[in-house]
Amino acid sequence: MPPTLKVPDSRSARSAIAWGIAAFVLLQIALFAAMSTKRWQILRDPDWGMRLSRLETRLAESPRRPLLLVLGSSRAGLGLRPDQMMSTWQPRSPLVFNFCRRGFGPMVSLLYLRRILEEGIRPDWVVFELWPPFLNDNNIFGRDDETLDPRRLQWRDRPAVERDAKDGAQLMRMWMQLQLVPWYWHRSVLLGYFAPKWGPPVPYGDDYWADTDDWGWRETPETGHRHFQRFVEKGAEFKQVLQVFEVTPEAKRRIGDFLTICKENKIPVSVLYMPESSPLRSWYPAAIRQQIDDYLHGLRVHFGAPLIDARDWMPDEYFGDTHHLTAEGAVLFSRHLAEVIGTPVRGEPLIARVGGGPALASRTGVGG
Repeated sequence: MPPTLKVPDSRSARSAIAWGIAAFVLLQIALFAAMSTKRWQILRDPDWGMRLSRLETRLAESPRRPLLLVLGSSRAGLGLRPDQMMSTWQPRSPLVFNFCRRGFGPMVSLLYLRRILEEGIRPDWVVFELWPPFLNDNNIFGRDDETLDPRRLQWRDRPAVERDAKDGAQLMRMWMQLQLVPWYWHRSVLLGYFAPKWGPPVPYGDDYWADTDDWGWRETPETGHRHFQRFVEKGAEFKQVLQVFEVTPEAKRRIGDFLTICKENKIPVSVLYMPESSPLRSWYPAAIRQQIDDYLHGLRVHFGAPLIDARDWMPDEYFGDTHHLTAEGAVLFSRHLAEVIGTPVRGEPLIARVGGGPALASRTGVGG
């Protein structure tokens, strides 16, 4: 007698499918809920979450020390060392924290400032690093807001994104769509931070920036001076975009919003122009340079934000490329910046009271 084939129970199959769908939905909801909490927002954006956690830890260790917060791009992120500034200002140094983000300009600085204030952290001073290529659309990096990753945005970013980013409303609609299946859309972010060896290497990814010091600075040995000349020889892209320059209305609005928030919260703010190598400085046409200078100095008139112009403070031997300082250069620059500013005074913006630059060429043997 032939064996009897057992027909699968259709009810069991439907039940398994239903449980599978339910588990899938619950996993999505669980990740979304976790990423939306203060404790686990590091899951949405590891760089932001890690820096916020370290800043809160430093504040908890010294609750009575005033806070000097630095916001900007990788130029200040790599070139400004809080520990060196604080050691120069001892014994009356404020707490200095570097909250700069690689590859981003004023748009992300604006988002970070709003978030930090909403977290209940009120800096006593803000240093806002600005670099001319982020002020126009004709640059090798693209528009400042084009670098925004919707996966890393938060719902509280919506007002600033819709006002200051190109197609901001569309960007936030995309953000809402991504929240439906966060395990899928955030997989590369989560793997890149928690298990970077499981995926393809991402240069300067989240796992790399997670290794900052206690004050937000990250040493990058690979940006030593040995490759400087190679970057200079490849400077044709910079030369081309600097021939035509215009501060766009979008950039003016972002920077204006940033400085207005500081003013409304009675936070003294200074604009920092980080050092540039001599080849890069020579690529700015005179008329473009004057236009940039007029705009940056005008920020003091309109917003009370003085300019700390350090563009020519560092000799070329301390650059890893045309616009990023080496680790040794960061030590030297940070100490010198603290010296020319002097110990910060509450209620007053930081101002470079004496000249900089040329004297640095004679300093050698600086340690880390």
